[in-house]
Amino acid sequence: MSYDPDRYFQPGAMTIPFPDTMTQAAFHEDMAARSGGLLTQAEVATLLGISPTAIDRLFEDQEILGVPYNNAIAYPAAQFANGSVISNLGILLRAFGDANPWEQIMMLTTPLEGFGPHPETLLQTLSRRDDRDTLRQLTGLIAGWTA
Repeated sequence: MSYDPDRYFQPGAMTIPFPDTMTQAAFHEDMAARSGGLLTQAEVATLLGISPTAIDRLFEDQEILGVPYNNAIAYPAAQFANGSVISNLGILLRAFGDANPWEQIMMLTTPLEGFGPHPETLLQTLSRRDDRDTLRQLTGLIAGWTA
């Protein structure tokens, strides 16, 4: 799958405000590190035991998150656990609407209080608790962020 910048950066879409000292490249590197690194399509296909075409389909259906990186789509490693996609991740991804995928990583990997005894990221919460009430709370939180 080739990278299409118009797909991600459309007029009126959410934008990421960078601190004065941070460049976009530095932000991307920081988000890649926070998300456990970025995987290639081939690495995800091997991890999940499915074809590259199936990876494309998961990405297009917003079942997994991909970000534009080095003229390709890369996949944050934190969305995978035990050789599979975190259960119900697609529900959260679709709640983001057309939000910039780098901003989605930021939101998914920012530790928050209130979902467990210690601050944890949305991905950690979802991998630990994917019941209906938790999903409702997490999608509501995302909707508030993207409003």
